[in-house]
Amino acid sequence: MANATLNCPLCCSNNILQRTTVGTFFKVWRCGECTFTWVDRNDLARPEAAASYDNYGYNRHLRSSFEQMKPLYIKGLQQRISRRLSDRSLQNCAFLDVGCANGEYLWTAKSIGFGRVAGVEIDSSAAKLASVYGEVVDDVEKFAPFTFDVVQIKNVLSNIPDFVGFLSSCLQVLKPDGFLLLDNPNQDSLTALLRNTLARDYQKTGLYGHLRPPHVINGFNLASIKELYRRLHLTPTYISTSYIGTSVVPYYPPNFTAKVLGLTTSFFGKGSLLITEGKSNVNT
Repeated sequence: MANATLNCPLCCSNNILQRTTVGTFFKVWRCGECTFTWVDRNDLARPEAAASYDNYGYNRHLRSSFEQMKPLYIKGLQQRISRRLSDRSLQNCAFLDVGCANGEYLWTAKSIGFGRVAGVEIDSSAAKLASVYGEVVDDVEKFAPFTFDVVQIKNVLSNIPDFVGFLSSCLQVLKPDGFLLLDNPNQDSLTALLRNTLARDYQKTGLYGHLRPPHVINGFNLASIKELYRRLHLTPTYISTSYIGTSVVPYYPPNFTAKVLGLTTSFFGKGSLLITEGKSNVNT
């Protein structure tokens, strides 16, 4: 693979190499410094690479399993909130879910006692469903600064070309003593490794690890997510990995195999999802 003439979008290093090509033309790069992996932004700018989120398949998938998963949503969010907000009355706290899909976590936040819940969602059909639970807008900048005690951004940064700028905008609405929940697919997970090992025809599969251009275009791992926290002056209070299907990050009902894989891969930091929490260390 040839050396790049561009810099890493995360740490700005020019120590990067092209790893492969996904689909017809999407080049994938990996930084030798922070280990961040991404799809070439010039390729994403091509007209045929425009990503649509109308009636997005991911949101439809969540919708189909939500009723069955409600107890796990509650268990998972309560577990996370208790780590930081156990000394506060949730009735006086506000919760924002950026990329709220159909409102699954808006319902959950209201159910465990949050006084105000709101969401950001660009899929209009999903946003309409989510608006039953609270205010839903298509741009986080429509909210006033320092509004929310908790800002959750789950499986969103992996889809955003300017993820640093986007996250900075999201942090503007977080209160100075607020709590960030930031989750992303783990590009160095066992799942991603097996996918790359067993299906090396990336042009045909359209996948490289968890990357799936033009939608999933950023590949974070434990090292690069820590660099993201450092760059944005955030203090991580919790960083771990989990397996899809656990109570912390529910997507579908977990079976015995998923639970065993979850415990094993999480122990080695190879779970499918990066589960991170943090706070700002910049005085306002």
